[in-house]
Amino acid sequence: MFSDILAATDLVQVADPVVAAAARLAEQFRVKLHILHVLESGDTQNRRKVRHFITGQDMETSEAYEKQVADEIRTVYSPIVHSSVGGEIRVVPGFPWEEILSWSRLLASGLIVMGPHSARAAEKGVVRVEGKIGSTVEGVVTRENCPVVIVNPLVRLETAEFRRILVGVDFSVSCECALSFAAQLAQRFQGRIVVFHMIPVPPYPKYSRENYEADLAATRKRLTDFCEPFFDGLPHEYAIWGGACPIRKFFPAP
Repeated sequence: MFSDILAATDLVQVADPVVAAAARLAEQFRVKLHILHVLESGDTQNRRKVRHFITGQDMETSEAYEKQVADEIRTVYSPIVHSSVGGEIRVVPGFPWEEILSWSRLLASGLIVMGPHSARAAEKGVVRVEGKIGSTVEGVVTRENCPVVIVNPLVRLETAEFRRILVGVDFSVSCECALSFAAQLAQRFQGRIVVFHMIPVPPYPKYSRENYEADLAATRKRLTDFCEPFFDGLPHEYAIWGGACPIRKFFPAP
């Protein structure tokens, strides 16, 4: 299902749930795992000027320093990344999303695994140029064609399994890709797909309960016609709710 997996981490001396999840997936699918750490800079003029990961002192990165960081990362993950999982560790200076995309395309990776944007730029002493860098996650998912998995640091991934898969659908072309990917995961892990769509409810009194019921029926038919070709007998269900903020509205029970 996947070719090589690329895991991007901003941690050096402690294990990152992102890499742990990616390692389990690499074992599960018997593919190579590539770990990328991007050295962000606090200097807009010299992107090679970074903070030392131990002392916190400003310095200009070098091949020797990047190797030192890579060796530290290798030591941290040696109990997690088993010898059966090939791949490599790369440490480079630059903008994170640009370097992630660059290496992903060079590898022709089948999956990128990342953590959510941590908003720790001030703490890390780095500069993120407005209009240039933005969110690392956003920079990757809006430009990369392969699937991108975001791992929440609070998630304890005991096994790399996807038993209940939520797919938000707005009938766009990108949703077709999401449905296809979800179907592959569900087939592989014997999972169940939950398709979620929100009907916008206009904020005016003339929109009656009858109007909502009519929209609900029309949406259910449109959703079924749109999604069914991807499922081929896989267990699935539809959740259609009315409201205004899809991201906060629904999450399936385990």
